[in-house]
Amino acid sequence: MSNQLSQALSFLFFAAVSFVAIRALFNHLARSNRAALAAPILIVVGAISAVLFLRMQLQQFFIWHLILFALIVFHWHAKSRVEDRKLIDMARQGAAPRGTPEAEVVQSYAMTRRLLSFGLVSYLAAFCTVYYYLFTRG
Repeated sequence: MSNQLSQALSFLFFAAVSFVAIRALFNHLARSNRAALAAPILIVVGAISAVLFLRMQLQQFFIWHLILFALIVFHWHAKSRVEDRKLIDMARQGAAPRGTPEAEVVQSYAMTRRLLSFGLVSYLAAFCTVYYYLFTRG
């Protein structure tokens, strides 16, 4: 019983650290206008996470990790959706350089959001691929 509890706590710790690390990375990439780097960086992070996941012997929580991660992705995707008018108003208040055309602001935000979403999917794909490879190799 205590072994199961310690593994559950280890899983929760792993999930929390993963979430905080990915969120900090997202924040940095979005604010520094480098969203195109999200996918390659998150592929590496996903591969490292899978290795750590197996080393921590958390195999029985694999599905839970996928579910939690999927919920986080869906939540972020829904929360990051901003209507064009609100986005343009934020740009006028100083979120974008002066004189930037409205269409460019909307397009830039949409592209950044797509690139970050692709980064999340890349993390998940890398995590699953490396996990499967290592798990089947014994």
